[in-house]
Amino acid sequence: MDAHSSLPWESNLLRQAHEALEYLAIPSIATLDTNLLERAYLASETVTRRHSRTFHLASGLLPSAKRQAARALYAFCRMSDDIVDENLGGDPVLALQTWRRNSLA
Repeated sequence: MDAHSSLPWESNLLRQAHEALEYLAIPSIATLDTNLLERAYLASETVTRRHSRTFHLASGLLPSAKRQAARALYAFCRMSDDIVDENLGGDPVLALQTWRRNSLA
């Protein structure tokens, strides 16, 4: 299979990744709400500690900026997984679309 003949799910994933890259505009340090960012990192740390003690402990070995980024990514993935797993009777695709839209806002 060459690079241009991806499976449908791969094509969809790649399209979404490219959309995210185009959507994201990294704000300058001067425009960051540092209080909001610190609260987000604290929430990510709490999610990681609560749901994966091993990952929390291992990520604690990383330098601060990498530790915060790793825990934020873990928390985002964990929340995404919980949306699907705990969406009993609901539409998980719709729930993930809403989560995605809210995450990019």
